[in-house]
Amino acid sequence: MIRIRRALGTLAAIGAALTAVVAPASATAEPAAPLVSSAVYVENAPYPGVGGEHVPGVFLFDANGSADVVEFRYANRRLSGSVPADADGRATAVITPGAPGSLELKVYSVNRDGVASAVRTYDTQVAYTGPDTTVTPWSALVGTPRTAAFAPRWGHLAPIVRYTYRVNDGEPVTVDADAAGRASVTIGSDRPGLNEVRVVGVTADGTRTAEHLRGYEAVLGYAWANSSDYPYGAEAGGVGVTGAFELHSTVAETVAFEYLFEDGEVRTVASEAPGTAVIALTPTRPGRTEVLVRSVRADGLGSNWYAYSFSVIS
Repeated sequence: MIRIRRALGTLAAIGAALTAVVAPASATAEPAAPLVSSAVYVENAPYPGVGGEHVPGVFLFDANGSADVVEFRYANRRLSGSVPADADGRATAVITPGAPGSLELKVYSVNRDGVASAVRTYDTQVAYTGPDTTVTPWSALVGTPRTAAFAPRWGHLAPIVRYTYRVNDGEPVTVDADAAGRASVTIGSDRPGLNEVRVVGVTADGTRTAEHLRGYEAVLGYAWANSSDYPYGAEAGGVGVTGAFELHSTVAETVAFEYLFEDGEVRTVASEAPGTAVIALTPTRPGRTEVLVRSVRADGLGSNWYAYSFSVIS
């Protein structure tokens, strides 16, 4: 019994010592969750959002009436930081979003004794600022000049004064915008297939928009088919009735045609004369069907697929 009493006395002494150590901190009240505001990135901004990628915004932090706040700490998925509070319990932080979309900023304050407040969550929507870009015509023969038009996507940025664009892997080119922030240029490409133009807008104060990518197509030529046995769009022939289909191409140096019919297997037929060939097809089921055709050069490049559709009499 004496040993138990001594042990209890020792535990009580240790508990009193620990209480003495933590007492000063626990005696300080937890600060209130701070207030957060921003003139650029207003809270709960609706779509399409405000500000933008690479657009800095000033955020104001306020101690919300709590005394002795000395610091504010903030973070989201992409960044974190801290700023000292002034004598009035306020501070500002300049935050530049790195991407468009939802921005959730978490902020809390710390007082002189190191006690942290509850976290304030501040939500806003960052706008996508990449220029609105069109390429006309979207699809054309290789070497055909195109018109690329650039314009501001939303009206919340300062006026765009110039654009810098790049076609595929080419060198960047800068062009001035008009008073409405618009510009148009002539572009082209000798590369068959999908091409792309990338463009960035720049405002008078040097703020850059997000980069916008617009694709467009350059084709070597066109392929098509026709058949007197199964006219395009008409109902003809029948199940088991073979028909002749003529294949044609405007692609120079066409050596073969690829085609698909019913079973989806790609078949190849050699070009009999420059840009022509004839194939025989036998439908195995009634109703609407189609033949897909493309022409091919020796290097594997060629036209896009052409769909020749007709209906088989049941």
